[in-house]
Amino acid sequence: MRSPKRRPRRVSLRSRSGDSSILSVIHRIQERDVRILFDLHEHRVLTTNQIVELQFPSYHVGWRRLRVLDQLGFIRHFQPPRQYGSAPYHFVLDEAGAFLVAVRLDTDLKGIGYRLDDAVRIARSQTRDHLVAANGFFTRLAWACRRNGEATVGEWLGERRARQGWGVRIEPDGIGSVSDGRVQVRFFFELDLGTETHRQLRAKASGYTEVALLDDAPRVLLFAFPTVRREIEARRELLVPGITVATSALKEAMADPLGPVWQPLGQPFRLTLLELPMVSSQRAAI
Repeated sequence: MRSPKRRPRRVSLRSRSGDSSILSVIHRIQERDVRILFDLHEHRVLTTNQIVELQFPSYHVGWRRLRVLDQLGFIRHFQPPRQYGSAPYHFVLDEAGAFLVAVRLDTDLKGIGYRLDDAVRIARSQTRDHLVAANGFFTRLAWACRRNGEATVGEWLGERRARQGWGVRIEPDGIGSVSDGRVQVRFFFELDLGTETHRQLRAKASGYTEVALLDDAPRVLLFAFPTVRREIEARRELLVPGITVATSALKEAMADPLGPVWQPLGQPFRLTLLELPMVSSQRAAI
C-alpha cells in the first residue's frame, strides 16, 4: 500500500500564550520589536544583555518586553548549562518571529533561510559560545556609541553575510562601520579565543591579503584576543598589506570599544577606533 504524500508544513499562526492567533496579536508588535526580530535573524542568537545594549534604555525595560515577545511566540529562549552559576538567557527567532521577518522582506521562511529546528541547532552548536561572544563585541560597541552621543554604528553584518562574496575564504566574525560625522571606519572583526596555531593565523592573514585587493573591502581588520600575552604572540603573524590590522585584548575591547585600546601593527601606541583610518591614510601616502 502506498503511503499518502505528506503535505508541506504550514507556518503555525498560533501564539504560545494561549488560543489567540498571531494575527490577533500582531497589533501589539512595535517597530522596536521588529528591529529585535531582524537582529535575531541576522545574528542568530543574542543574550538578554546584548539585546538591551542594542535596543533598550535599561535592563528592566528590555527584560519585560522580551518576556512578552517570548510569550507571544515571536522569540524563544534557552539557558546553556554551566558548571558554576547561571548562564544568561539566550534568545533566538521563533517561528512567528521568522514569519514576520519574511513578510517584511516580501518572501517566505525558505527565502530567509529559516528552519524549524534552528533554535535546537543553535543551542547545541559547538560554535555557539564563540558566536555569542563575537556578537557581544558588536552590541557593546552599539551601546558605547549610544553613550557617546556622537558616534553611531552604521553597519553590522553577522558572520554569515560577512563571509560571503569575497572570492576567497575568509572567516570574519562580522563586519561593522562606525562614524562620528567626521570620520568613518569600516572594519572586519575577528575574535580569537587562543585555539588557533600560528600557522593558522598566517593563513588568515593570507586570505585577507587577497581581499585587500578588492575596492569594496573594509580597510581595517580588528583582532580581539583572550589575553595580552596571546595578543603579543599573534601580532607577529598578522601582517596584511593594504589593510590596517589593529589588535586588543578582549577585556579592554569590551570595556571601551571606541576608546584607545587598538594597537595597529607597526605602531607603538594604542589608538581609538575612529583614529584607525588615519593609519591607513598615512600608509597610502608613503
